[in-house]
Amino acid sequence: MNGVSVIICCYNSAGRLEPTLEHLARQKVDQAIPVEIILVDNASTDNTAAVAADTWKQFATAIPLVITEQPIPGLSFAREKGVQTAKYEFLLYCDDDNWLSENYVTNCFKIMSSNPQIGVLGGLGAPYFEDSVDSNRQINAGIFATGPQADQNGEVLISQHVYGAGCIYRKSAIDYLLSNGFIAQLTGRRGINMTAGEDHETCYAMVLAGYKIYYDASLEFKHYVPKERVTFQYIKKLITGFAATVPVLAAYKRIIDKKKGIKASWLFISAASVYHFIKKYKISLFKKLYRLNKTGMPDTDFLYDILSLKFLLSGRRIFIQTKRNIYNGRWYNRNNKGIIQ
Repeated sequence: MNGVSVIICCYNSAGRLEPTLEHLARQKVDQAIPVEIILVDNASTDNTAAVAADTWKQFATAIPLVITEQPIPGLSFAREKGVQTAKYEFLLYCDDDNWLSENYVTNCFKIMSSNPQIGVLGGLGAPYFEDSVDSNRQINAGIFATGPQADQNGEVLISQHVYGAGCIYRKSAIDYLLSNGFIAQLTGRRGINMTAGEDHETCYAMVLAGYKIYYDASLEFKHYVPKERVTFQYIKKLITGFAATVPVLAAYKRIIDKKKGIKASWLFISAASVYHFIKKYKISLFKKLYRLNKTGMPDTDFLYDILSLKFLLSGRRIFIQTKRNIYNGRWYNRNNKGIIQ
């Protein structure tokens, strides 16, 4: 049934939920558009569920709030529980620190309804820093799942993925993947564990199943960034989590890009990555390596590049196993002729 199920996956979110829920309660939604809010308590040790229920009661809204539990830690497990609970076709993943603009739900409903080939739809996030000093720092917006995701609205043809914050999935597409044996290798964050990449993997799987990835800048939201997330230690852990996904995502990308023979191999992509890394940094390499051991904000691009290279070079088995899993998957549309029905 067409409608929007907003899924909020929470781990110890009691201190962050009120403004997130307030922005959801302010949504300007036509009565003809069915909407529900699903909050998944993912092994929290605080009073997340109670705070959510009490907070929602304060708002004069007819949108129902459903609270459910997922005791298995991990963002992908929490989202899977949200999908199982959802009644509607469009699944809007709203993080516990995402503040959606008032027309977000309505706009995503219209866009998703207009094109059944859209498997995933991403929006435009902007960081909202707790400490105003941080807003003036030169930090890559992509680290916080913010910033433009394409040059224009429509299909995302170059990267073929969108970040998970504020994104919308088609439930029938998710059901298709799962019912045909898709098992994500990247499970996302588990409590304080900073693993990542599950959003990119799902987008790539959607593309290989015949769906399209879209972006629309009318889907605006703010991503609240507390000051403890703008530290050297936190950002280094965050980037390490991103970089660790490279062997898995590189395997998907080789298949999406239709690379054949030696160009599809781990050896080729590893050699090419080493070459481009050396060419990019040249004589500045040793200076940047030295600065990584100093305090203060790291060069995030360099940190990601060197860690990605490290994980790729040590990830041959993961790369090969991922390709094997894809080729053996019933969900993989080898003919690439659009959505498999």
